[in-house]
Amino acid sequence: MSTRPEIDSARRLASIADELGLAAAGRAILLDTHRRLDQATLRILVIGEIKHGKSSLINALVGEKILPTGVTPTTGAVVRLHHGEATERRLIHPDGRIEGLSDERFAALARGRERAEGVVDATWSGDQLPVEAELIDTPGVNDINRLRSLLSRGELPGADVLVLVLDATQALSRSELGFLRDALVAVGGLGDDSGARLLVAINRIDLVADHERQLVADHLQRELAALL
Repeated sequence: MSTRPEIDSARRLASIADELGLAAAGRAILLDTHRRLDQATLRILVIGEIKHGKSSLINALVGEKILPTGVTPTTGAVVRLHHGEATERRLIHPDGRIEGLSDERFAALARGRERAEGVVDATWSGDQLPVEAELIDTPGVNDINRLRSLLSRGELPGADVLVLVLDATQALSRSELGFLRDALVAVGGLGDDSGARLLVAINRIDLVADHERQLVADHLQRELAALL
């Protein structure tokens, strides 16, 4: 993937932000773009409906219980995770301000008990994933208006990989298909040279009878083929 267009786009966005009196936000855009390019960051965006196991999947991938999980809806904010030498929890405000978070406040924001504009940022220190990987947990797609607002404001940009987490007992709802369509447009579609790769994780497959699992797989293939 060419790096020059990303820098040019970041500079244009920073210029617009500066004209709007949001110089700090412009600097944050440039710094984030340079950081991703310098580190060859692989950005992985995890999407799915509430209670489908997105946070549990991310915890399993990084080998640490960083994100809160439970039977009640959890992810209430965009949570970005990347590798770090020490555990760190921060809230990056839309104007570029960075606020340190206690474990309690991080959990409140991640669970949706507290709302705040911006991105919740956290680190993991394990070695189960390459240090260049960056995982992004999103609010459940049941909150479709909030997610589309995030897309329109560019808060879910630049994913190299989209991971769609589905529940095998109710795979691919209309809201999931609709948001997946919007997300693919936002990241530039699918492809090797530009756009993103799509991975589908099917959770709770153990709740589906053995003789019905192929039916679930066939249904997913048909729906995704029609969309893609």
